[in-house]
Amino acid sequence: MQKSRLRGIMGGRPPPDLVSGYNLRSARNALVRAGNSMTESATHGHDSGEHLIAMANDIGNYFRPQSREEAIAGIANHIQRFWTPRMRKKLNAYLAAGNAGLDDLPAAAIARLNEQSAGTQKPPS
Repeated sequence: MQKSRLRGIMGGRPPPDLVSGYNLRSARNALVRAGNSMTESATHGHDSGEHLIAMANDIGNYFRPQSREEAIAGIANHIQRFWTPRMRKKLNAYLAAGNAGLDDLPAAAIARLNEQSAGTQKPPS
């Protein structure tokens, strides 16, 4: 297809695939200029302890306007429903290693989830 015809179909804009390659390249270059590499940012996904703490605190901030009990229940419910078991284990291991940063409401919700999971596990026979 000719370029002028493509522009007519797209309403005067270039096709998205031509633009997205440029945008990805620009974003990558901006990260490199900022001192970050793509591989470095890829290793700190949802599984990093700091990121899990930040996510739990964000959830806590969402529920903070509610009463303390409703907030703790809401945070616990959210974490139980939407976090994978691996994420929950990673957060517990991160906290057990002495790392801090978790606000009081998410900490209470995590404690409640840990109590519930300890109560539902059957003792070894």
